[in-house]
Amino acid sequence: MKDYPFKNMSSLTFTIAGVIVGLLVEDGYSKSELNAIGNWLILVGQITLTTAAQMNVLENNNANHGPY
Repeated sequence: MKDYPFKNMSSLTFTIAGVIVGLLVEDGYSKSELNAIGNWLILVGQITLTTAAQMNVLENNNANHGPY
């Protein structure tokens, strides 16, 4: 398993880091470019959440020793 680089960061610091990165990314791009970048970031998030949800399902199935 990979080591999560932000695991010791407080939730407030983690959120502020996201705000800062978001503000830095938006500088100098057109509305269309920002829309494309934002949609790409949302796609990455959706894939991450879907993978984590499936991992939880499989983990719960293994813990319960049954398919349901």
